[in-house]
Amino acid sequence: MPQPDYLYKFNNGKTILREDLINVILKTFVGKKKTTMEIVHEIGMKYNSVSNIVRYLCTTGQLVGKRKNRVAYYRKTCDCPLANLFYDKEKILQSFKIKKKIKRTVDQSKNISYPNDSVIKYNNSYMDIMYL
Repeated sequence: MPQPDYLYKFNNGKTILREDLINVILKTFVGKKKTTMEIVHEIGMKYNSVSNIVRYLCTTGQLVGKRKNRVAYYRKTCDCPLANLFYDKEKILQSFKIKKKIKRTVDQSKNISYPNDSVIKYNNSYMDIMYL
């Protein structure tokens, strides 16, 4: 969902769009965690504007916050490049394809008996999906 084109103002009077400010704030997180005040001093903007964007980034999952002694420290969600390499969601989903679907009736399924004479209820049919 596209965000409205909000304008934010730096302390020197220069204005910036919301999407560009998000990128500027994300670039400040280089391998370490920071507080909102550290981001404010680094980029030179008012506290309310920076805290608004940081809250937005936390709700969208781009930043993770942790409180320690009444101070919130924020970091990027994926700090490890190996996690991106080995656990890339799109590549994993593309590697699995549905080979075939088999629709079976109850009569074609295996006969399983359980102790204690419990009653097993079956539906009319079920689907087997095979991933390869």
